[in-house]
Amino acid sequence: MSTFQKSISKPGKSGHLFLSVVLGLFALFCWQSAAQAGNEQATIPQAAFNALNEARELVGEQKWEDADTILLQVIDRFSNDPHTLVSAWQMRGYLLSESGRHQEALNAFDNALGYDEIDKSIRSRLLYNSAQVLIILEYYDEALKRISKWTDMAGELTPDEHAGVAWIHYQAGSYQEAVKHMKAAIQNADKPRDSWMEMLVAAMHSADDYAGLLKWLPVLLERNPGERRYWEHLAGVHMHLGNDHKAAAVLSAGYQSGVFDSSDDIVRLAQLYRQAGVPRKGALILQQALEDGKIPDRPGYYQILADAWHQASELRLAANAMQEKLTRQNNCQCRLRLGRIFMQIEDWDEASEHLRLATESQCPKARRDALFLLGISQYHQGRLDSAREAFRQAENDPELRSRARYWIEILDRG
Repeated sequence: MSTFQKSISKPGKSGHLFLSVVLGLFALFCWQSAAQAGNEQATIPQAAFNALNEARELVGEQKWEDADTILLQVIDRFSNDPHTLVSAWQMRGYLLSESGRHQEALNAFDNALGYDEIDKSIRSRLLYNSAQVLIILEYYDEALKRISKWTDMAGELTPDEHAGVAWIHYQAGSYQEAVKHMKAAIQNADKPRDSWMEMLVAAMHSADDYAGLLKWLPVLLERNPGERRYWEHLAGVHMHLGNDHKAAAVLSAGYQSGVFDSSDDIVRLAQLYRQAGVPRKGALILQQALEDGKIPDRPGYYQILADAWHQASELRLAANAMQEKLTRQNNCQCRLRLGRIFMQIEDWDEASEHLRLATESQCPKARRDALFLLGISQYHQGRLDSAREAFRQAENDPELRSRARYWIEILDRG
């Protein structure tokens, strides 16, 4: 998986904080509405209505335990009055969900839904609230059933309701439905929220809707030009579709806009350019940053620079970067790598020097390959006896034996 693909992979199914906020605001609005209070007063005893009002006020003050005590008393005292019980269980489900007791909250909502006498509007709200609690508990199939029932009952939805339904579908893995509802929320809202667009993009990514991503990611970028992850996500979509040059153009625009400005950003950008098939641009940015002191003068960064130049077929520049690394970290593998690069550009003197150093006793891991390459380098310099000696030593390694003998035969034939 590429760096881009990792950066745009779908988020996990947590989001409980967001869900709690949505659930709380929706439910609290419902219970505090004058219409419901009037309906309760008309259908339940006055004593129950007063107790529920007191509990409602305590819920508004987030005094969960006091409110729960009253609700349990109402449930016990009015156990034969279905209308009272529906209201009490409904309110108790809300306060339990707000205090993090989600399984108990679901049980409370289910108790309320179990009464035939339940009002249609109350049943609708219970379906909506219980669907969100089911998502928290990861009962996704049942959550989808309930939210579908609620959608059928609700008729025309508001943008906020579309967004809530989209969120449930997204968390349950129903990405196409999430896309449909989130599009409706955005298109019908006077001022769509950025969080809605982010969820739309996440759902489209999970649904492999790359055409949709190419349409909506630029919208997010236009609204938030300084948000780095949107630039990376858009470039990643182009890369996934095989449009490497378009991906590089997106990255270049983000760099010119100053989005990628920290040392980590610059190094990562250079690596992303390599993934996008434009390693030379990444190398130029990284080299300039090293020269300007924008990123620390570390051996690892010169390794990345050398890799970028090598991928760009700028072998001499790759060798220069590796030599810069070598001055900061005398490393046997680095010597071996330099020897290989100098062999590629047929600088046999430099190649032999680095390979010879890589065959020394302190370089046991590099010695095997270095011996074989040293023989080839010595051969090209006309040092046939030295070449033969290197190949004979390399012949002792089982993995190199056949190749080393092949070269010895060449030397023996003159």
